[in-house]
Amino acid sequence: MSVLGISSTIISCLPFFRPIMCLLFVQWRAMVYFICWLNFCLLGVGFCFLKSLANWGIYFFMNFEGFKAQFIDMSGFFRHFLKIAVICAAGIFISACSVGSLPSLGGGLFGSEKKKETKAKAVALSEDTLLAAAKNDVSPDGALAPATTRCTKFKIWESGRFLTVYNVGQYGDGLAVRYRGELTKAARECAFQPGTVHLKYGFAGRVLLGPKGQAGTFNMPLLVYLTDAKGKPIKTEKVTVPVTVDPGQTMGYFSVVRRMDIPLQGTQSGKSYRVFVGFEKIDQS
Repeated sequence: MSVLGISSTIISCLPFFRPIMCLLFVQWRAMVYFICWLNFCLLGVGFCFLKSLANWGIYFFMNFEGFKAQFIDMSGFFRHFLKIAVICAAGIFISACSVGSLPSLGGGLFGSEKKKETKAKAVALSEDTLLAAAKNDVSPDGALAPATTRCTKFKIWESGRFLTVYNVGQYGDGLAVRYRGELTKAARECAFQPGTVHLKYGFAGRVLLGPKGQAGTFNMPLLVYLTDAKGKPIKTEKVTVPVTVDPGQTMGYFSVVRRMDIPLQGTQSGKSYRVFVGFEKIDQS
């Protein structure tokens, strides 16, 4: 069998070996190496072609008369070479197109394993999850199920985020602080029915003892505001949250989950309203 015949057989079989190579080389780097190897094979075929062409040239000059009689073999040779070239071009095109679409099956033979992207599993809104988020200082967006874009927004009222309680008659004295309340987390969920948004909201925070503070239970006064989209108050609810600081500790945590039904009129949606929570200011004169 001639060199060109052997090369043609090898190149013709390459498409059948391609699925096996894809399983072995599961990363794009490996496929690049494979394509480079295929190109080297094609260079070898080209070298064989040039060598055969040179042999034909020598044969032409040494056997000019005999060459006329064998010209038909020469034309058959070119048809055979054209077939090889088409097969090689198709193999390169298919391999190149598949480089970007190969799935990653883990660690590759020619590179480090890609880091797996992990996402935190969303969990339902509850007092326990809020309390854990407050204790671990974790954003509720990463610990709780995110609300839909149509859900009513629920946030901490900035001016009511903190409440500092002093000894009587010593308001503003940093050395006379008994305890300080802080709101740190807020989250919400929504359920929808025609004409109503069922809002489930929760908040969490902590109470820290000051220089004049003692362990015990503190009733923290809070206000929940329902406003329109521009922040104009519509309804206010008072909420009292007991927070306990155990003996020997300087901090206690709290979490609250509540529900609110918001009626909708006309073209209104959940985004037509806002809900805020903040500490109620108390008289410390």
